[in-house]
Amino acid sequence: MRRGRKMSLLSAQLDAVASVIPFRIVGQVHALSGLTIEASHLPLPVGALCEITTSSGRTVMAEVIGFQQEATLLMPLAAVSGVSRGDRIENIATAPRIGCTWQLLGRILNGFGEPIDGAGRLPMAEIRRIDGRGVAPLDRRNIDQPITTGVRAIDGLHTCGMGQRMGIFSGPGVGKSTLLSSIARYTSADVCVIALIGERGREVQDFLSHSLGPD
Repeated sequence: MRRGRKMSLLSAQLDAVASVIPFRIVGQVHALSGLTIEASHLPLPVGALCEITTSSGRTVMAEVIGFQQEATLLMPLAAVSGVSRGDRIENIATAPRIGCTWQLLGRILNGFGEPIDGAGRLPMAEIRRIDGRGVAPLDRRNIDQPITTGVRAIDGLHTCGMGQRMGIFSGPGVGKSTLLSSIARYTSADVCVIALIGERGREVQDFLSHSLGPD
């Protein structure tokens, strides 16, 4: 187990070294249209993270999403208020990464992997890309071991297996969040990771307090 952990750490570090840009690249904001920023003199690959520094000293994170003629297109990851033509853009990383550690259990994070629950900072033990490499088809494990969700209707009529994907689709207000919280509380899985993608900010506290519960 310890050897596997060391190999995992080594693989993550080797990946970081292989994908790093060994020099600073600085460009500037050329145009802004809606939520797309056009930058000049910024030869960065798609997926690279950048930091825009406004004239007032405010910084805005952005991700490279494409190219158009001589311009590099970026998608801001925060409000663009205050961004103006000529603002400095500097590369940060070639791909979004997140710190992985067992101390993540029980914590509440934002989209950047930063804790927002007021319980202090996280000791980042291992840095991994969020766009993880897929497993080769012949290296995938067969789905032959059941996993219980704790919901009798699902376990009795639609048994799920370890490694299986299952989708829950329905209209608003019919109980998707309640069902997810029941699975999170009663499943036989050791760890549950719940990501609220596209939800309104006010629904986070409601899900934690009413659907998921303090435990």
